[in-house]
Parts: sequence; structure tokens; C-alpha cells
Amino acid sequence: MPPTPAGDPPPLDALASFLDALLAVEPREGDPAGILVPSDRPVRRLGMLIEPSADIGAWVMASALDALFLHRPWGLDADALPPGVGVLAYHRGFDARMSVGWHPRLAEALGMRGVRPLGEKDGAPLGMIGDVDPQPWDPFRERMEAELGGVESIIAPRRSGIRRVAVVGAMTEALVREAADAGANLYLTGQMRVPARKAVEETGIGVVAAGHARAEAWGLRALAASLRERFPALRTVTRD
Repeated sequence: MPPTPAGDPPPLDALASFLDALLAVEPREGDPAGILVPSDRPVRRLGMLIEPSADIGAWVMASALDALFLHRPWGLDADALPPGVGVLAYHRGFDARMSVGWHPRLAEALGMRGVRPLGEKDGAPLGMIGDVDPQPWDPFRERMEAELGGVESIIAPRRSGIRRVAVVGAMTEALVREAADAGANLYLTGQMRVPARKAVEETGIGVVAAGHARAEAWGLRALAASLRERFPALRTVTRD
């Protein structure tokens, strides 16, 4: 497919091609990844949601949308959408690439350098680890809270200075120990997991859990920004 000129609204299949590359994970039967409802309409305004709501049709009309992006499309009533509105859906790819895990945009927001993968699932990194400018714990915690829109739970690190951070989309004893062994003194994840607490206590690593819904909302906003950068004529409307 030829590239979409910068000033033109992209077709739905151009958005799908970009997302296929950005959110690529190993395919799995029954897992949505691509165009769910086709459309030939140029996409000037793209609505972005984690999952469909009961008033989806009314929201699409009120927002003058040409297409939708859904993370979890199950329960979508396609008949409730206005004619010509296309739908894109990416489930596991969004979880792997756009939540709290392997995410260069989040690494940049947190000031991480020398980022490398940490952990692996389905052929994709579960997370990342990288250095930050040495700084006290409280200012860095405040920076994370501001970026993520708050956090769900916190365990302060045994040593207050932050110098290396792991950002991982899961929390197991093995992953916590791997991060600590690699020199991380802070572990940022989506959900606090009780079975990993022993490793946290023994290593002294700090933990910040953003919360599942908050991590997904951050990912949706980050994905919207990536789409706008790639397609300057596209406008996104998020509803998380």
C-alpha cells in the first residue's frame, strides 16, 4: 500500500497496517487483531475505547467519528453503529505493547536510558529495564504518579535513591528477582501480586502498581499519540 500523504485522512486499512506492525504479537485463534468492521470511509476522526459501552452508537454519532479502535471488542453491537463506521480491534497486541511493560514512549516519559528487554511472553518482551538520573525516591514517585494519572499501591525501596528502573507487565517472584539482580531498585507494574512479596522483601526493591484500568487508560492515550504522529490529518477521541 502506498503511504498516505501527510495532509490526507488515512483509510481504515492504512491504520490497520500501522497497528499490525506496532502491536505485533504471535497470532492466536479467537484473539482480535485488525479490522473487525470494514469501511471505505477516510478516517478523519477515530474514537478510541478500551471496550464498547451500551451507548456506543450515540457516542459515535455525537463525536462525529469515522471509525473506532477497541482493545476488548467483545459485546460490541455493530448494528448500533452508524453506517460506514469501521472498527479496529487489538487485544493481546495492545496488552503487550501499550500497557505498563515494553513501551519506549513510557521509557522516554520516565527518563530511562539504555533500555533493554526484561522477561518474555509469546515472543514479545514482558517489560524493560533502564537507567535514570540518580534521584531521591519521592520526586521520582511523584513523576510516575503525574505521568500515569495516579497509582494503586506502593512499596518504597529500601534505599531511597533511584537509579535503575524495571517496567514489567507482570509481577512474579522470578521477574522481581531478575530485575533486582540486574540492579533495578524500582519495579513498576500494573497489579501488585502477593506471591511476589517475598522477593520484594528480600531484595529491598521498591514497587509501584499503577492499577490495571489506569495502565490501560495510559496505553490508550499513548497509542492515540502514536497514531497522530504517524497520520497528522487524523484526530483521535479517547474514552477510557
